[in-house]
Amino acid sequence: ISGEDNSSPPAVTMTLKQGACARMEDVLDTVFLYEGTAALDVQTLSGDIVVSSRTFNTTDAGTFGQFLPGVGPAATVTSGQEARLVQLAQDTTDDTGFRTNIGFVNRASNTTNVKTDLYTSDGVHLGTVTTRLAPFEHRQINRIFRQATSAPVTNGYAIVTTSSADGSFVAYASVVDNASGDPIFIPATRVSTEPVLFELLTTGAGSSGGNYGSDGNLDTACTSWFGAPAAVADWNDAITLWEADGEVFADEAGIRSGHSYLVEKDGGAFRPDTAEHYLIARHDGDLPTDFASLDDVGDHFIDLGSEEDVTLQVLCRRPVE
Repeated sequence: ISGEDNSSPPAVTMTLKQGACARMEDVLDTVFLYEGTAALDVQTLSGDIVVSSRTFNTTDAGTFGQFLPGVGPAATVTSGQEARLVQLAQDTTDDTGFRTNIGFVNRASNTTNVKTDLYTSDGVHLGTVTTRLAPFEHRQINRIFRQATSAPVTNGYAIVTTSSADGSFVAYASVVDNASGDPIFIPATRVSTEPVLFELLTTGAGSSGGNYGSDGNLDTACTSWFGAPAAVADWNDAITLWEADGEVFADEAGIRSGHSYLVEKDGGAFRPDTAEHYLIARHDGDLPTDFASLDDVGDHFIDLGSEEDVTLQVLCRRPVE
C-alpha cells in the first residue's frame, strides 16, 4: 500500500498452469479488495513467470494509458550504486507541456533513504530531493522538479542513490502530457559506478599565490604543495569529477569563478604544434567573448582553453584511498 510500512502486506496465492497466462482486471479491487494506489510484489514458489500491468483512462474514444513492465532484481539500487532517469520534463503550469512524477519502492525490510538529484540536460544541478521510505513502502512524488526549481525543464534527468548501508530500492518516472493526460513510463537504469580514487586541488589553496609559469615543471609545483605523488591534473580528470559530482567538484577543488588554472590534456601540456599551454577556466555559464573554448562541461561552467607564456595557479591531481 502506498505511503505505508508494508512489513506485513496482504498476500494472495495463485496457481498458473504451464504455458498458460492470466489476466486480472482491476487487480487491486478484484484480488485484494483494495481501492487506492499500491505496488505489487510478485514472487514464484516454483518456475518462472513474466509480469506486466497497465493503468488507463476510459474516454468516449476508447482508452489510453501507461504500460508498466515487471521489474526484476537486476533493477534494484543498493548502497554505492546509482540509477538514472532520462527524458524528464516539467512545465510551469498544469495546462501545457509535461509534468514528471518519480516513484520508489523500498525492497528492504529496513528504512531506506533515497536521494534524487535533478539536472537539466546540460548537467546543471537544480536541487536534491530526499525521500525516507519505510520498509517495503511505495511512494510517488508528483511534479518533483517543482521542489527544485520554478523554471520550466524541457529536457532533464535524475540520478537516484541511497545513503542507507542496507538500502535497496527500485525507481521509475512517469512523464505525463498536461493537455491530454497521456503518460509514459520510464524505468530507472542502473549504471556502473567506479569509485573516484583521486581529488583535484589548486595551488594557492583557493586564494592568491601559488602561481607558476607555463614553461615550468608543474608536477614539481603540485608535489611542493600537496606532497608526492600529486601531479598536474588532466582535463579528463575534471570531466570525471564533473560527471560524478556536478558543480560541487569545482568548489571542493578551489576552482574560483573567473580564474584560470594550468592543466594538461590527454597527458600533454601544450596544444599540438603550438607553444600554448592548456588551461581551464571557470565561467559559470557566461563565456567571455575573448576566450577561445576548446571544450567545456556544464554549458561553459568550466572551459578548456590554451595560452602561450602564461603564469597561473596549477590544478593538481592527488590520489586518495
